[in-house]
Amino acid sequence: MQKINIPTDNVVIGSNTIEEHKFQILNFMNMLYNIAFNGGNRGNINPWINNLKYEISWVRWNKYYTTYGFRIEHHIEILRTKLITNQIKEKDWEDLLHALTKMFELKYTLN
Repeated sequence: MQKINIPTDNVVIGSNTIEEHKFQILNFMNMLYNIAFNGGNRGNINPWINNLKYEISWVRWNKYYTTYGFRIEHHIEILRTKLITNQIKEKDWEDLLHALTKMFELKYTLN
């Protein structure tokens, strides 16, 4: 997997719109990928995980609440544990990205 290219059409940082929150979900997924697979600092991933969870909860509860057979927060916690214990695989990250894409109709390309 490679970097997520996020379109910025209708995205205004600080606008508190659906478009901004979807952008931020992908932005934090990019950060987690960098930490996991590109030698990023794993020292304290909690802020990135917590921010990702916030953005997901905002979008889900404000527009797109749907259940796909698993709790997305549980999936994120598994990812956090695997990052901390250095057991993460690209497939773990990809599975989360695909689930988020399906749930929130995220638009992006991969570099």
